[in-house]
Amino acid sequence: MADGSLAPPPVASPRTGVTVLPERVLDAREIAAICRRRLRDILAVTAAVMLMFATGLLVVEPRYTATALLLVDPSQQALLTPDAPGSAPRPGAEGARVESEVEIARSKATLLAAIDRLALASDPEFGAGPTLPDKLRAALGLPAGPLPSGRVLLDSTLDRLARALAVRRRGLTQVFEISVTAREPERAARIANAVAEAYLEGQIAARTRVVEHARELLRAEVARARQRLADANAAFDAFLAENVELLVSDAGRGDVRALDAALAELAARQRSVGESLAAAQRAAGAGDWQALPERLSDAALAALIDKREAFRRQLSRTPPDSPAMADLRRVIASLDERIEAETDAALQDMRAELAEIERRKGEIGAELRQAVLGGALSSTALARLHELRQEAGIAREQHAALLARQRALEAQAPIQVADARIVSPALAPGSPSFPDRGLVLSVGALVAAGLGFGFALMRELWFGAIVSPAQLESAVARPLAAVIPRHGGREPPADAVVTAPQAPCAEGVRGLRAAIDRHLPAGRPGGRVVMLASAAPGEGKSTLALALARAEAQIGRRVIVVDADLRRPHLAALLGATPLYGLADYLAEPDIEPEGDGFLIPDPLSEASVVVGRPWREGPTDRLILSPAFATVMRHLRSIADLVVIDTPPLLAVVDAEILANHADAAVLVTRHGRTAQADARMAAARLASAMGSEKPLLPVLNACGRGDAAYGLPPSGLPGWAGY
Repeated sequence: MADGSLAPPPVASPRTGVTVLPERVLDAREIAAICRRRLRDILAVTAAVMLMFATGLLVVEPRYTATALLLVDPSQQALLTPDAPGSAPRPGAEGARVESEVEIARSKATLLAAIDRLALASDPEFGAGPTLPDKLRAALGLPAGPLPSGRVLLDSTLDRLARALAVRRRGLTQVFEISVTAREPERAARIANAVAEAYLEGQIAARTRVVEHARELLRAEVARARQRLADANAAFDAFLAENVELLVSDAGRGDVRALDAALAELAARQRSVGESLAAAQRAAGAGDWQALPERLSDAALAALIDKREAFRRQLSRTPPDSPAMADLRRVIASLDERIEAETDAALQDMRAELAEIERRKGEIGAELRQAVLGGALSSTALARLHELRQEAGIAREQHAALLARQRALEAQAPIQVADARIVSPALAPGSPSFPDRGLVLSVGALVAAGLGFGFALMRELWFGAIVSPAQLESAVARPLAAVIPRHGGREPPADAVVTAPQAPCAEGVRGLRAAIDRHLPAGRPGGRVVMLASAAPGEGKSTLALALARAEAQIGRRVIVVDADLRRPHLAALLGATPLYGLADYLAEPDIEPEGDGFLIPDPLSEASVVVGRPWREGPTDRLILSPAFATVMRHLRSIADLVVIDTPPLLAVVDAEILANHADAAVLVTRHGRTAQADARMAAARLASAMGSEKPLLPVLNACGRGDAAYGLPPSGLPGWAGY
């Protein structure tokens, strides 16, 4: 390659023998050259993308995230038994427990409790606010829809809170976090703390419900145990009563009869006092003071009640506006307090008497049991007595255990604590969590650089103008024939081959001559015909055709240049000639002699001859090129010249060049540096190759590479570093 890159060398196609270029491979050197050539594109795209990211940062509303940390304690210790050892968790159970608590914390029940706690349904961010369709309707001047309410509003608030909430476990620890994202930092912290507190309250409420449910179950079981105990005691007492009569009648045990009589007397007294206590409590509860003295048998209480009734009668006779009315009411209120105190004291005495009776019954019952057990009973009676004692003892123990557990649950129910606690409440964040400006700008810089490089690469390889030999080779899939530098002298570029033979552009033309000689060796029968074509006008093929002819003439070859661009011929202007006739005139009137009427003129700077032309405006030019006269001209030129150079019109503009390709032995495709689009070069090469056939060589040339092209990754003058030697 002419630019010295490390691309694979060209190879010959095994089917056609035509030299083609393998698939282009970009190495580091060529990528760096692309970056230098397309630096402006890269910077422009990068700046545009970064501006978009910066604008997005300014437009996007910031969001703040507040986080509360909670610690889960799986030991489940009770407040009433803090020293009781908890059950050892199974392997992996602690992790499952923490994950379970995380799911509970993000559950709808917890979120609904937080919504109710903070009244989020009326919050402008989470509650009934305008939706995106409402904002669009408002922007269009249309009436907004009705705001949601009721269940729809609650569901909408719940969905928004769920989207703003994040509950995550911290690694493998027993700590998890509750994070809430909102527009305002204080609101985010307030909602995060509310969710954490709602979670803890829900946990306490759940544990309390469990304890209360267990207490209700135990209450029913205690009642059944109490009944079983009463039945066992009744059966034991009935057995004792039966055996007391037996002992008294058979063994003459008077002590047993006395104990039994004392027990019966205490039972009768217990019933009497119990009935009086119940009646007195009912009377006191109903405010029936007149019935209390009879039930309590208290003379002092009776006197107080009589005195109160006397004052009430006096109060009923006193006028409402009398000054004595207030004094009487104060006296009656004082008497009521004394009556209540006396009543409470009397009731307490009765309760104490019942307790004493119960104690005496227990003592006498124990003596009676011992007496019966010490009596002369049969073995059957003793076995039955032992059985009844065991049943009564078991019933008593069961009742005591159930009652103790019930009392413990009643004490635990109001003092339940959660298995988790807040170790760090959420605080209002000082900086937004979204967007993360540093991250966004970093990602934006990477994206911008990538898009800039991608855009530059696309322009370099597919869409942009050709600015390097490698691009031209890749576009036309042919090895480069020559690079023609831009001529910096005062003389015309075509004259530099003669007047400045050591100029870089002259060296480039001689390089093209050498490439043509390699593909079309001299000495073959008949003259060689080389056409110069381009994709579009203004790419320098006419100048290059004249320069090539002069370079061929310098080495003693007979050269004729044919200006076959019948619409806009340029060679006459380059020579400074004004012909009377042109090639088109001859083709239209074949009677004109080719060498005698002024359209075959000598080159003033070389031994070459030029068939000039004049613009043809009288019809389609392809008809002239397809005429037998043009074929006759080409045969005649082949017979008198070693090399015929045909300057053709643009390939993509008119069809003439494709027709002229039938008369050429080789074609030079001229592309202008920085001007010819890659797509145009690719299309022109395809058309030219199709018109010529695969057996004829197609030689791409990069023209007008100036000395300033070093900025595009090319050496000065577009040639290797030793150019201009």
